[in-house]
Amino acid sequence: MKLVVVQALVLAVPMLCMVREAHAHSVAMSDLPEGCLSQLNSGSLPIHNDFGTLSSFDSTFMVSGQNESACAGYTWIKFFNTSNDKVMRPQYGLNVNSSAWDCNHTALTWGLYMRVMASWGQVTPWTFVNGGNMFGSLVSGTCTYDPENIPHGAGGTSSNVISSSVFGTWIEYRLAVKAWQHDDVAFGHPGTWCGGLPQCNHNVLVKFDAP
Repeated sequence: MKLVVVQALVLAVPMLCMVREAHAHSVAMSDLPEGCLSQLNSGSLPIHNDFGTLSSFDSTFMVSGQNESACAGYTWIKFFNTSNDKVMRPQYGLNVNSSAWDCNHTALTWGLYMRVMASWGQVTPWTFVNGGNMFGSLVSGTCTYDPENIPHGAGGTSSNVISSSVFGTWIEYRLAVKAWQHDDVAFGHPGTWCGGLPQCNHNVLVKFDAP
């Protein structure tokens, strides 16, 4: 009987999270572009930041970029939410406004995963909930990010509602974020944003607000 309840939660909770998006687009993501779900389930990915249990109030966190490749190039964040539902919005950590070309060669990518832990000890595998891949567009001196910015196609969303845990269970969330920039002087970039490197990953702001 317990196994049946857990299976029902596995099906119902991710669907609830995906249905209650705050900014939905027609092209959905099924995982991060690098396909990190299998590594997350194998336990081979690190936890860079642990937000613990989210406060019932609005909160903002700054996390550092990871200058690695593939799935290791994301900053991996662990958190729980036991109070009110919240809208999670990742934001680029700095304003790349030196030119429209430089801004457009930045990208904010994120992926949200979850697993259900029941009070009797049953733990489900990690599942992909939602994500987004947004390139920069310079608007009035501010580099802005939206899934519809050119070049688009990876789709996804710019935010997601984080549901609170269901009675008798804990929902553990894992968020991967990356603020990438191409800063290669051979392609007309200044080479100063990444400290002389052709590309790098910057800090990311993660905001949790009431819906």
